Amino acid sequence: MIYKTTMRRFWISGVFTLVLTQSLFAQYFWNNPSIQNNNLYDVHYYNSNTIYACGELGTLLKSTDKGFNWQITHRLQNVYTDFKSITFTDQYNGWIVGDYGEILRTYDGGINWSRETSPTTKNLRKVFALRWDKSWTVGENGAILYAPNGYSFSTQSSNTFRNLNSIFFIDDQKGFAVGDSGVMLKTSNAGTSWQAIPLPLIKKNIYDIFFPSQFRGYAVGDSGLILRTTNEGLSWNIIANTISISNFRTVYFRDDNRGWVMGNESRIFYTTNGGSTWTSQNSPTWRTLFGAHFISDQEGFIVGDWGTILKTTNSGISWAQLNQGIDEYLNKSWFINENIGWIAGDRGVMLKTTNGGFSWLKVPTLNRWNQPMTADINAVQFLDENNGFAIGDSGYFSYTTNGGNEWYFYHYDAINRMDDLFGLHFLDSYNGWVVGGYWSQPVFLKTTDRGQSWHIWRPWGVWADLYHAAVPLHVNMLSYSRGWASGRTGVLRYTVNGGGNWQYYDPNILGFGDWLNWIHFIDYNTGWTCGKAGKIFKTTNSGLTWFEQYSGTNRELHSIYFADENFGMICGEDGTILRSTDGGSSWAGLPKMTNGRLKSIFKASSLTWYISGDRGLIFKTTNAGITFVEMSNPIPELFELKQNYPNPFNSMTTIEFILNKSSDVELVLFNSLGEKISIIAKGFFTAGKQIVSLDTKHNNLDLSSGVYFIRLETNHLQKTIKTIYLK
Repeated sequence: MIYKTTMRRFWISGVFTLVLTQSLFAQYFWNNPSIQNNNLYDVHYYNSNTIYACGELGTLLKSTDKGFNWQITHRLQNVYTDFKSITFTDQYNGWIVGDYGEILRTYDGGINWSRETSPTTKNLRKVFALRWDKSWTVGENGAILYAPNGYSFSTQSSNTFRNLNSIFFIDDQKGFAVGDSGVMLKTSNAGTSWQAIPLPLIKKNIYDIFFPSQFRGYAVGDSGLILRTTNEGLSWNIIANTISISNFRTVYFRDDNRGWVMGNESRIFYTTNGGSTWTSQNSPTWRTLFGAHFISDQEGFIVGDWGTILKTTNSGISWAQLNQGIDEYLNKSWFINENIGWIAGDRGVMLKTTNGGFSWLKVPTLNRWNQPMTADINAVQFLDENNGFAIGDSGYFSYTTNGGNEWYFYHYDAINRMDDLFGLHFLDSYNGWVVGGYWSQPVFLKTTDRGQSWHIWRPWGVWADLYHAAVPLHVNMLSYSRGWASGRTGVLRYTVNGGGNWQYYDPNILGFGDWLNWIHFIDYNTGWTCGKAGKIFKTTNSGLTWFEQYSGTNRELHSIYFADENFGMICGEDGTILRSTDGGSSWAGLPKMTNGRLKSIFKASSLTWYISGDRGLIFKTTNAGITFVEMSNPIPELFELKQNYPNPFNSMTTIEFILNKSSDVELVLFNSLGEKISIIAKGFFTAGKQIVSLDTKHNNLDLSSGVYFIRLETNHLQKTIKTIYLK
């Protein structure tokens, strides 16, 4: 069946440019948004210039120039859980606490951090320290821990099972803790015993508490709740619950009168009279704000989810957002080389880069009514620098012949059907295939005239089969006649007549009945598909048979790409990135940089790959992921080569080293006779922690089982470790 389509044309105007300032030496780094995108839960001024922030996935940020530049560490001390609170008492002593009872301690101002023994596995939400030798932390299920020497924590009895969210001490003995369902506790003996303070009118969660002086304190919570005491916590009064319906997450006061409260929807309120009246302050974002710290009456920082960092230098009259970039949910990407590429996203987002991701243009897109596109754009493909195509929800299809400066919109169905379109593949400027569907009504489209008319096939009527309700999500054509599509309920379909109709490959043969999100062939015979529950299937005979490959994860996998018959990468849920050098027979996980969903992976060149996903995430590797280097790290004083892991190893092992300063580095593998076998890594590395992978298969190393040595050498220093290879 052929339908003629309608056309719309629109032009780019007012293009928004995002410029990223990232280290050129990083070989696998955060390309967008700038700084980073993991949730941040707390911030603390170390001194007038230095700020620390902590957050999701063991993230620690440090700035030594009031927030203009940031050193970034993820998985600090190999912690994969979330850091919820950070504090310093002086230029040397600091603490971080987080989920699963994590406690980290520094004695040198954050140059080095050590993981302390914790007496709990409960999630810790706040740490408070009076001085180097007195610190407390609180968390879920009434957890309170105390370290009378600043590092050896033991439990205190709170007499509650409610989650405790914050703690504050006004001297060595008197302290307060607040938590869910209106819980407020008080101690007069450093926590040896805690008593509940009755708050009969308060049933809401209380998230934070702060005392600017001995007698006056403030607490904030759900639905705009603000409490105040003026008598050292003996009694508390509600001073505001109508200025906002949003939940307040944190409170900070400079003195008894001047303070801020902030929380959900980026609400910020300021008072100059101890909370008698409040003034709303404008925020440049709508993200939830979790932590704040002011070093003066004018200068302060706020942090929040999605990597939000706000700064003011005028008491909040204006707030500047330091993290910049597109934070929409991003979908499929396409690159024609390592510098030029496009990424499609939700709510009409289309991004373009011409310089390897160091800046991105937000390309305006219009819908069929010549209005700004608000529906999701799910996929994009370019044949060269000029000719490209895009598809999305509500039947969106458009093409460009000048690199996206001008787009032509077509709708494929004259009866105005509004299918969501998920996958496309054009073999040339005119012949293309698109797949999608609406709810449980799949559609397969083919055009031979660049979208002016379409052949529409649905598994209905005479074509109805057992899987007529399985919507396809991705398509890969092997030739003008043969192609494959993957989709929901584990259904693979193939065509042998150019899309005239599509037959199914029985998911019962695969033994899998859930979503298959992506399908990718490197030639006529060899292809892979991946999906939920960490499933990967491979064919080597053009899809006549498929067999399962073990991914090593149960996370949903969204995208798979192979450069050749051996080397490929996958991305998926919870920041999962996998890498294979043997055609998928085995997969190695790369160190996580995010817990976000990664939805698309694309090889721009043999070494340069891009990954995109939720919250505007764009990652880039410049050596196919062999080396995993953070953009920047806290600079340690030590020079260290750690033991590789796993050890012994078979084909792949990870090597971690720490540089005390930026330097030219050579990492070399020697055999037991002292003969140089291979250069594992060579080049300029920035100061801090670096992680490198040794992949014997990828480097075509035919090693015999036995003892080997790995030597790290810089301009002035060298260290060597012993490792064992098992063939």
